[in-house]
Amino acid sequence: MKNILVSTTAEKGFTDLIRFGAYLAVRLHARLLLYTAIQETKPKTKENAKLTGEVIDKSVSAQIKKFEKSVAKGLRELKSPSSREIDIKTETDAGPLIESLANRTEKGDILLVVMTKNRNSMIHKITGESGENLLNLVKCPVCFIPTDTKFTPVKTVGYLVNHQKEHIDHINSFVNLVQGLGNKLIFFHPKGKDEYKHQLLKEGYIEKLSKVDNLHNINHISIDEENKKTGISDVVKKEKVDMMIFMNEKKNLIKQIFTENLSEQILEEFMIPVVVFPDY
Repeated sequence: MKNILVSTTAEKGFTDLIRFGAYLAVRLHARLLLYTAIQETKPKTKENAKLTGEVIDKSVSAQIKKFEKSVAKGLRELKSPSSREIDIKTETDAGPLIESLANRTEKGDILLVVMTKNRNSMIHKITGESGENLLNLVKCPVCFIPTDTKFTPVKTVGYLVNHQKEHIDHINSFVNLVQGLGNKLIFFHPKGKDEYKHQLLKEGYIEKLSKVDNLHNINHISIDEENKKTGISDVVKKEKVDMMIFMNEKKNLIKQIFTENLSEQILEEFMIPVVVFPDY
């Protein structure tokens, strides 16, 4: 992986978001790029502040220092020597931050954002109800983090197989992501569709994954499509899955995932990250 781009516009869970971003950067040997929406504002006078009861606006440099101090705290709590090699890129942006970051992404990156229920939030304004707009902009996977997430190392990764043919860029990105995280991988297959499993073999998924040193356990579990939401949730709970991966396709899988509240259920019920690959 090249870069882990983190948007720090979340109202809650700031430190945990930083820690998870740092964790991904360390495990995936990537740079951690942190962006915050700090904009120049006209300072208020002390007299005016006293009269109105408003807080005096801090300068941009003061805001950035405060931001970097919070980042440093998150990295210290990670207790990883590799965290010293992480690049902290603090930038101001006049436009919508999430959209700006999405346009900066490259293949090999991961965009880390917080998924919130607040329909007035910046993320929802950019992604819409289904998250499609954001995924049409990015050139890399997007990792949605639940609000108030608690940092936890990823040990078991789940992947919903719902494809006929994948692009080679997706396979390489998927393998790069998995090989840096966890030691157990679960493929969720639609029940009665063995051709999906054969397709994974044909396209080289299994061969590439078999060469990953830390991946000790690969399981294949069939899910009844008519009861997909409950089926996946049951396995996530039973197998203690720490991260779920979905692939967005032209068949609008992402719309199914978000409108059926599957990802929201996984995000909120199990408080685990959900990674969605765009349709390359």
